[in-house]
Amino acid sequence: REWLQATALPESLVTRQDRLRDRYLTPEGVESARHIYKRAPYGSVLVPLAPNVPGQLAYNYWTVFSPFEGIFVDPPLLKRQYTPGMTQELANWIGTQSEDGFVIFSPQMVEYAEDFGLMPKGTPEKLRQAMLKSPLWELWHKNGEVEVFKLNAKAWREGAGN
Repeated sequence: REWLQATALPESLVTRQDRLRDRYLTPEGVESARHIYKRAPYGSVLVPLAPNVPGQLAYNYWTVFSPFEGIFVDPPLLKRQYTPGMTQELANWIGTQSEDGFVIFSPQMVEYAEDFGLMPKGTPEKLRQAMLKSPLWELWHKNGEVEVFKLNAKAWREGAGN
């Protein structure tokens, strides 16, 4: 029994370290959150790839994974392998709720999403690459490795990507 107790301790420390790592916000991530908060219209839909995004964002926006609203909805990208139609599905999902929609990528969010099963490994990067090429999305903000894509509402309304 003493041996079991001794081996359980390092594992719990590793788990604790992993939790802290996944909640760590880089200066670029915090600055990007401030950028969104200052410029995105009130009521915008924000879709971070994982819940490790500064909580202040949830105050003025409808945020997936919002700790304040208790919103844990499943946008069409969760727990699915990347498919070519995913950018259109995500645009449709956001566009039916608000013309102001944003998808947030950071290395920490990608790692969290892949490690905790929100998205299969490789899917975030494939989605990001597709969004860079899609007329439905524009790279609205980039700070270091943090990227924020904005729904191109005009292109979405006109049916681009269909």
